Amino acid sequence: MSRLVKGVNDLQSKYPSIAGEWSYDRNGDITPDLVSYGSKKRVWWVCPQGMVQ
Repeated sequence: MSRLVKGVNDLQSKYPSIAGEWSYDRNGDITPDLVSYGSKKRVWWVCPQGMVQ
């Protein structure tokens, strides 16, 4: 498992369009810049139609 380096391998930096579907309400203090793009962490998403998954 690789170490998270903000601005390099976090989800927000690597895949900003996917990070745009992040559910900030449901994920609490966890944000896309705190999760590596290959993480197996289970998080909540908001689909383009506005449904939380």
